[in-house]
Amino acid sequence: QFFDKKKVYLPRSEYRDLIKDISFIRTLKKDSTFIEAGNTSENLTILLEGVCDVLVPMKHNSYVKLRAIQEFEFLDSPEW
Repeated sequence: QFFDKKKVYLPRSEYRDLIKDISFIRTLKKDSTFIEAGNTSENLTILLEGVCDVLVPMKHNSYVKLRAIQEFEFLDSPEW
């Protein structure tokens, strides 16, 4: 994981000041789509809470779970 809750300490107020002009928070509802294959994101997104499943479309409108993205992992940039 990129961030480790046990080792990184940055007061919330300082973190907010660092990212206030370049960030935003997006809330996703359960079973919603963040991005689809073939599309790209202009942002670097970190999952702050919960788990997000990466699904691969199969035949007949079915999906196979590829992996689960955990808290504090990059959501749209798996190479990170």
